[in-house]
Amino acid sequence: MKILIINDYDYEKGGAQVYDHKLKNMLEEQGYEVVYFGGKEKGWLLNFFSSVYSRKHNKEINEILDGFAPDVVFAHAVGSNISSQVFSMIHKRDIPICLKMANLSIYDWPKITLKKLCWVALVPRTLLHRFIIKRCVDVFLAPSETTEKWLKQQLGITKNRIRLIRNPSFFPAAEKPRVTQGEKTILFVGRLTKNKGVEYLIKAFEQINGARLEIVGEGKNMDSLVKLVKSKNMGGKVSLMGNLPTERVKEEYYNAYAFVLPSIIEENSPLTIREAMSQGTPVITTNIGGQAELVQDGETGFLVNPKSYADLTEKIKIILRDNNLQKKMAEECLSRAKRSSPEKHFIEIQDLLGSLAQKKIY
Repeated sequence: MKILIINDYDYEKGGAQVYDHKLKNMLEEQGYEVVYFGGKEKGWLLNFFSSVYSRKHNKEINEILDGFAPDVVFAHAVGSNISSQVFSMIHKRDIPICLKMANLSIYDWPKITLKKLCWVALVPRTLLHRFIIKRCVDVFLAPSETTEKWLKQQLGITKNRIRLIRNPSFFPAAEKPRVTQGEKTILFVGRLTKNKGVEYLIKAFEQINGARLEIVGEGKNMDSLVKLVKSKNMGGKVSLMGNLPTERVKEEYYNAYAFVLPSIIEENSPLTIREAMSQGTPVITTNIGGQAELVQDGETGFLVNPKSYADLTEKIKIILRDNNLQKKMAEECLSRAKRSSPEKHFIEIQDLLGSLAQKKIY
């Protein structure tokens, strides 16, 4: 079986790109022929134009379709750099397409705001994307019930065209939880964007004593977060660490007392939550979207209201002062993490793509 993987970017910009490169490696290990196609980072304006139409991308995709002749296409996180028009080209050749849903905002209606001067341009792009994927995609892969529900309600996709397969953690599960000694660390890992809600975590940490906050990642909000920490004189207990190597990130998860993902939007299926739990680290996250589906409130962590400093502060304080509770949650996180694995997940994807290529499921 020949498989073409399409992603907006050709480098590991975020979780979607990390996932696709690991999928490529796994499929190749199983003996499949795989080509990965991704676009270049060109800056937001040029990315926007190419997400509507790109002669270069169309030409490159056509060359792959002619020379490689894939049996099936696996697309993921397409629409903010590569146009959904490539799906029309693939559909015309009668090649089945599986689209794994990542950032739903690519296909959702943009919110009207004076700050978004490009709002008028975003609406036609959204119309284009929604029309094409409804017409050309054969199977939609939903990593969460939130995404499955969105596909049905917002796009009118029928149940037989949706497969619910949750994301795995790519870190092997730890043997046992870390024994807490010395200063306790609260951890955040992810892109530093407004939607991640890190500013609320920093402000909540003003009321926390006897612990450190470590923030791993980079993004367009880095400078504003650095200023926020300085303005509140919190440099002694808050560290913005930037991007770290994968193995170091795994160590940070394992050494952390708790992981916090304070997103203010409905996430799809955050890999960071899976990663934290695989290392026996309880998770505090917001009670919306796919993130809420991954945390059992009071068992593997806590759910809090978005944008609530008070709620965040309260839950962090509860877990910090109760080592027995943290230990119990850590053990439950590990227990749940060990029930799943990347291998099992990718076998499901492999079987799905195989059925698609043989045109057995649509």
